[in-house]
Amino acid sequence: MMFSRSPIGGKKSAVVSVRMTDAQKDDLDRRAHELGMSASEYTERVLAVALYGLEHVLSVEQERTRQVCKLFTEA
Repeated sequence: MMFSRSPIGGKKSAVVSVRMTDAQKDDLDRRAHELGMSASEYTERVLAVALYGLEHVLSVEQERTRQVCKLFTEA
């Protein structure tokens, strides 16, 4: 599976700007931090699930992990 053309992941050059309250931004930063992510990473993941569905996002992540694991079994 080729991920460079995948709508999830790949080169990130587009920028989206959102206006929100300071309280919302604080909550976003806090939630992302709790998950070990930046606010940008967290927002991207939430939007990917909203756009493509949880099952698709999970299947892409699983396939990426399988591809990485192949590197260890082929060595």
